[in-house]
Amino acid sequence: MLSKKKILLFLYFFFTPIVIFFCLEFLLKIYFKSYKIPTDNRLKFRYMLYSKDKVFDGHKDFFKYQPNLLSRHLLYYFEENEFLKIWDYEFNTNNFGLVQKSDIFPNKDSILFLGDSFTQGQGASPWINNFNGEISGYQVINGGILGVGFQQFENIYDHINKNFNIKKVVVIYIGGNIRRGVSIASDKNVLFIPDSKEDLDNLLIKQHNIRLKRKEKIKDRLKFFIRDLYVYNILRTQINTFRLKNNGLIKRNLKSIDSLFKKNDPNIIFINVQTASEIITGQESYETKLLNKFFAQNRYSNYKCNLSNDISNYHEIDYHPNEKGYDELFECVKKIVQDNLIKS
Repeated sequence: MLSKKKILLFLYFFFTPIVIFFCLEFLLKIYFKSYKIPTDNRLKFRYMLYSKDKVFDGHKDFFKYQPNLLSRHLLYYFEENEFLKIWDYEFNTNNFGLVQKSDIFPNKDSILFLGDSFTQGQGASPWINNFNGEISGYQVINGGILGVGFQQFENIYDHINKNFNIKKVVVIYIGGNIRRGVSIASDKNVLFIPDSKEDLDNLLIKQHNIRLKRKEKIKDRLKFFIRDLYVYNILRTQINTFRLKNNGLIKRNLKSIDSLFKKNDPNIIFINVQTASEIITGQESYETKLLNKFFAQNRYSNYKCNLSNDISNYHEIDYHPNEKGYDELFECVKKIVQDNLIKS
């Protein structure tokens, strides 16, 4: 039978780490001024809507948009028992189904910008339009597509390169791109904007109720809980150093980076955009550090746009850049391209 002393020692060593953990979590929440560190948890109650029309053009291993599209794009989050509108803007696609106002033509020497939603310009009027279709005599082509990673960057590159005269390539990326596989967006999953505000409200409520009724596995609930912890997010880089050491998806994305470089050397550069999470935590993610190391080892040209290290350059809750942030991104990218890729 356990003695009273041994029981007390057991309780001490069992509860002390728990108390320390919750105290640390409380102090970190105060330190970050209640900023919620962006994680995939926020997507659980995110609602994206487009104008009533066909939006996406899906292919075998990539997707783009329908050509000559003018679409309104709305984004809502359900937060604190209400639907909060994050953005409401319009975007154009050109004659090739890419997000820019300027049509593009096969016989022109072109500079291709590859990337995800940050390159596409999701969250505000697309920043690529600030080039007015041209930089230093090169036709600008916006190959940025939301939600994709390096494998899909290469797939869309191959598609565009078959149709246009690509002379220069700029890959604009965030660390998280290295952990994205190939995904094909479809209109089957699109929410279209109703004609009236009342119908819009009813649609949001209906979709929210559908999501609430979905049964979650215990492991998913635990995953969501852990993702929301400040302690986990501060230690995430260190945790992923071991957890993702032999990750197959990361290896495939690194292979695509290498392939893109070899297809375009020496006329290709990479530009990293700092995320809101990296600004809030004050540290680069594991993925960004891994890419920095990879680029340095292979001597690939790698530059950075940190958006002034200013969280006000990002939308609240969603944390895509806002119009101010995209203006900064444009100026940063333009200078890097002119100084390091386009020779006078």
